[in-house]
Amino acid sequence: MRLSGKIYVVVTMVILIISVIQETRSARILMAQPIGTRSHKNFFMAIAENLVQRNHTVTIVTGHHSSHQHPNIREVVVLDGNIFNSFSSLFNTSVERMTWELYSSFITSCNQALSVKTVQDLFKEEFDLVMMYIYMTECFLTFVHKLKIPFIYVCPNMVLGGYTDLAGTPFFPSLMPYPRDNLEYPLTFGGRMAGTLRYVLEAAFMEWFYLPGTCPFMSFLALKQAGLPVVGPSPDEPVSGLLPHHCLPQPLSPASPLFRCSECG
Repeated sequence: MRLSGKIYVVVTMVILIISVIQETRSARILMAQPIGTRSHKNFFMAIAENLVQRNHTVTIVTGHHSSHQHPNIREVVVLDGNIFNSFSSLFNTSVERMTWELYSSFITSCNQALSVKTVQDLFKEEFDLVMMYIYMTECFLTFVHKLKIPFIYVCPNMVLGGYTDLAGTPFFPSLMPYPRDNLEYPLTFGGRMAGTLRYVLEAAFMEWFYLPGTCPFMSFLALKQAGLPVVGPSPDEPVSGLLPHHCLPQPLSPASPLFRCSECG
């Protein structure tokens, strides 16, 4: 009987220790997906649900409402950041026109999402990790700068254009066509040259035009000039020490890995 009682005590202590260890390993994670389709959000939610099963808490900034709520997943919905609402019909819009309008709207949309009061209030909280949608959400790197925490890029599909170098997944036009071109098989020499030229031009556009305008420094200047509330770091604070090259880590370092879905595109 004495041995049985000791076993119960040992088992209870082991369960208690495991519970405490599990609790201490939990993290507060901020997911930033203000721009993207509902299918992109479904990809993020699948990751979030698996994280909360491991005792983490997740706050997701998104442009879409969920049909059901999870007790450990808090959603901050920013409808102003959903750029796809500006298109009457995606199927009746040419690829060239849609691409140009999307690029011209991304910086404004990201800043609008960042300026929402519920998002600004997140600067007052503590997080251990930021998981960011890799495309066009650079203004949310402000959380990384302000909170001094690591971040992970998340991509639900193929990494395109200027982001391939950033993600450490180089594009090989000799093996695959440029994603925004019509698929032609087998690949011809001319098709490969055209794809390579398109890739180089887009990478140069992202490197020297788009990305420099999406720094956290520029985002907060835009917020301040628009008279919107700024709760994060002051524009006077140096950003270059954290994000030295156009405010983005390039090439990708192990401290900011990429997570993508190999079956999504």
